[in-house]
Amino acid sequence: MTDRINALTVVLDHDYRDDDIESMILAIMQFRGVLAVKANVAETDEDSELFLEYKALKGAVVGLIHCDSSGCNTRLQMAIDDLQALITHCLR
Repeated sequence: MTDRINALTVVLDHDYRDDDIESMILAIMQFRGVLAVKANVAETDEDSELFLEYKALKGAVVGLIHCDSSGCNTRLQMAIDDLQALITHCLR
């Protein structure tokens, strides 16, 4: 049996002004099945921390993608270590 999903969370790449985000909200509302879209005001350090974790994870993945034959094993191990640290931090 498959899981049933009733909500999705979208994390933006940086903070946007509320009047600049209106077009994104209207675009998301056009998808079939979307009942509502709510903007969250970025006021807490938790929002910033989530963004920094996302950027670190993205950097680790990009490091894996751009790995060439010279030093690949070292970069791969560093990326794996970064990912493990991020996962550990997120699970706390």
